[in-house]
Amino acid sequence: MKWRHQYGAYYHGNNRELERSLRPLQNQLPDPKNQKAYKQWWLSNGQAWTEQPRSVTISHRNIGHDWQFTDSQKDRS
Repeated sequence: MKWRHQYGAYYHGNNRELERSLRPLQNQLPDPKNQKAYKQWWLSNGQAWTEQPRSVTISHRNIGHDWQFTDSQKDRS
């Protein structure tokens, strides 16, 4: 039980850090209720913006890498 408590605190602590890193990115998004403005923003910024949360998840969770596996490497799984 003690380990679980310690792990839970570690996990939640890391979630807070991840949340803090993602919040500014979320704040960059326009109001989705204004579809015209949202669409325009997305066309202008969407591709670059999507790299930012990806970068955050790589640094906080070590996931989201673009591994570029070859076909033979994919077949081994």
